Amino acid sequence: MLDRLQSLADRYEKLSELLCDPDVANDSKKLRDYSKEQSDLQPAYEAYVEYKNVMEELEAAKTMQGEKMDDEMREMVKMEIDELSARQVVLEETIRILLLPKDPNDDKNVIIEIRGAAGGDEAALFASDLYRMYTRFADTQGWKVELMDVNMNDLGGFKEVIFMINGRGAYSKMKFESGAHRVQRIPTPSRGEGFIRRPRPWPSCQKRKKWILRFMTRIFVSIRSVPVEPAASPLIQPNRPCALHISRRVSWLLVRMANRRTPIKIKHCRYFVPVSLI
Repeated sequence: MLDRLQSLADRYEKLSELLCDPDVANDSKKLRDYSKEQSDLQPAYEAYVEYKNVMEELEAAKTMQGEKMDDEMREMVKMEIDELSARQVVLEETIRILLLPKDPNDDKNVIIEIRGAAGGDEAALFASDLYRMYTRFADTQGWKVELMDVNMNDLGGFKEVIFMINGRGAYSKMKFESGAHRVQRIPTPSRGEGFIRRPRPWPSCQKRKKWILRFMTRIFVSIRSVPVEPAASPLIQPNRPCALHISRRVSWLLVRMANRRTPIKIKHCRYFVPVSLI
């Protein structure tokens, strides 16, 4: 592990030198690639530097422990050794995680859909609580939140809400939020039964590949999540709204009418699958 960390540290320092090179500064592609690579290596590099400092301090403290000293000083050295040993264990675990292979989608933006599912108005209210929870978490991470679509009930809850989170590492931290989120209220006004509400968030990374759409009388296009291949979907009849699907559970209405020939601004979805006409 230490050999691999040392090679990462050498590469990080080499990238720092390259970024100071005037030839690289004048080449926008190299500058962008080197900056991204260095940014990806920075967490492991900083953890490795701290780990080396901790090991040096720990070795010095153990050497000092063998010298003659009074009881108070010996107790202070022992406390320092305990603290450094605990920090060493934490850093080793952190470094192991940082050295794991990364998901290529981790640095992408994420589109999240939350639906109230079973539970009526209370499920919709809980869905709105989840939306606020995720947006506040995004604020703490320095991410930007963009509301894409929302369907509210009379009480201010969300039957359905779709929003995008823009920021580095957004998908890496949000991809595990998919599935049912359960809330239970006990007791009810009439009996002591538990009512369970299960809103369902579905995160998906934003696709980067661009497709050109041609609007015709019968066309079905869409988006539905990541990173799976699009599945064929049946065509819809004219004068009906079209939805976007790719394969999981994020849908975003882009084509308002199937037989409309006016251009529609496509901003959020980057991966479109036209289906042949009838």
